[in-house]
Amino acid sequence: MLKKFLIPAILILFIVSCEKSSKKKIDTSLPKPTLSLSSGDYVMDNDNSSIKWTGRELSTKSHYGSLQMKNGSLTVNTDGTINGIIKIDMTTIDCEDLQGRSKASLERHLRSDDFFSVESHPIATLTFKSEGGIGAGNKLAFNGDLEIKGISHPISFESELKSVDPKVSALVDMTFDRSKYNVRFRSGTFFQNLGDKLIYDDIEISVDIRTL
Repeated sequence: MLKKFLIPAILILFIVSCEKSSKKKIDTSLPKPTLSLSSGDYVMDNDNSSIKWTGRELSTKSHYGSLQMKNGSLTVNTDGTINGIIKIDMTTIDCEDLQGRSKASLERHLRSDDFFSVESHPIATLTFKSEGGIGAGNKLAFNGDLEIKGISHPISFESELKSVDPKVSALVDMTFDRSKYNVRFRSGTFFQNLGDKLIYDDIEISVDIRTL
């Protein structure tokens, strides 16, 4: 007899418990931005900003280094969107994973017509505009154009705002396809049967932006 009443009681308690659990609200909203920028013009600090690059080969070998910013600026519009320009001094290309003759040889090769034709095209230019204002995690999505060797192609990337007081600091990570800029050396886009001599077309760029 007790068993006859106990089972329905347990079922009722289980159903009530499930109903209470289902009523609990789960916060699925993204974290709100914690930083904001005042509208106006900002000049980039060339000396304290940095540009890092990484190139990879099929053999898992990679090279990495840096470039110097020639100048740059950004404008924060009244609607919260941001647009700007960065000019990169390609003559400053530096390979940081090598030393001595190997370092000098690779840097000379990267400046040659096999790669970036630095003598004819000493400046690369990135222009950009955000799709909106500062979003979750203080991140912004940008669309823009990257010009290398006088050739321009669209590029999209994300930036994370790190600080705004007293100066703006932001990190940018992007990847561009060198084959689009006629950088042919050991590229699978232009040559077949390269084997483990193949150098991937994608070049990774990381920019640490600081303003004055």
